[in-house]
Amino acid sequence: MPKKPIQFTARRKKTACEVFSATGSQVEAADAAKISRSTLLRHKHIDPVFAQMWADASERFISNLERAAHLRAVEGIEEEKRSPTGALISRTRKYSDGLLTMLLKAHRPDKYGQTLKVENKTTVDVKHRIDLGSLSPDQKQALRLLLSDTSSATPEITVEIDEPNSEPGPAD
Repeated sequence: MPKKPIQFTARRKKTACEVFSATGSQVEAADAAKISRSTLLRHKHIDPVFAQMWADASERFISNLERAAHLRAVEGIEEEKRSPTGALISRTRKYSDGLLTMLLKAHRPDKYGQTLKVENKTTVDVKHRIDLGSLSPDQKQALRLLLSDTSSATPEITVEIDEPNSEPGPAD
C-alpha cells in the first residue's frame, strides 16, 4: 500500500516557524514540523503567506541574536569558579570586546566600519618609436607642442623626441 504524503498544514507551518525563530535551524524546524527540509524550502517559494511567516521568524531569530550579543558585549555574563566539591570560589563578569566591536561596526559603519584605502604607485617605462617621416614640418611642430603640454601637465610622463638625421646615409 503506497505511503500517504504528509500534508504541510497550517499547524505544521506555525510549528516550523516557531522552532526556526528559536533556533535559526531549518533542519530543526523541518524536524519539529515532521516534514522534509525540501518541503519547507519549496513552500517558502510557492506559499506567500508561509514565506512571510518564515521571514518574520527569521527576523525574530536575528533580533534574539542581537540581544544576546548586546548582553555579552555591554552587560557581560557572570561566570562562577567553583572548587572540585562545588563550593563557590569567585564570581567574575566577562565582557566580549569582539562582540562590542561587531555591534559598533554594524550600527555605525561610517564611524567604526572598515575602510580600505588602496594606492597604486607603479612606474611603467614604455617607449614607442613612431616614424614621423610622413609628417610635414608643421605637423611635427604641432605634435611637439602637444607632447610638451602633456608632459608638463602630467609630470609622471616624460616625452623625448628623437629627430632622425634628415641627411641620407651611406648607401647599402
